[in-house]
Amino acid sequence: MKTKEPDQVAILGRRLIKYKIISLIASAIVVLAFFVLMTGQGTDLHSAFSTRGSTMELLMWAGIIDLASMYRLSQLSRRRIILSRVRFFSSV
Repeated sequence: MKTKEPDQVAILGRRLIKYKIISLIASAIVVLAFFVLMTGQGTDLHSAFSTRGSTMELLMWAGIIDLASMYRLSQLSRRRIILSRVRFFSSV
């Protein structure tokens, strides 16, 4: 009897959604940090933006997380395309 394996394309789709959410949050922090650096209204938003140094540190870490998640997104989407092509040609 054949066991049912989980659909690899669906698993990759869920991972893609997870990394898209992480990238969205990191991008929002980057935008907020740039806004605070340009306007100087950091204490109005949050105490983490109170000094220029802490704002730069948040900008740096959010940028690193955003770049890492975008890199992982590109790998996963490439793998998803390959799996969907293999799946299409194996069903024909």
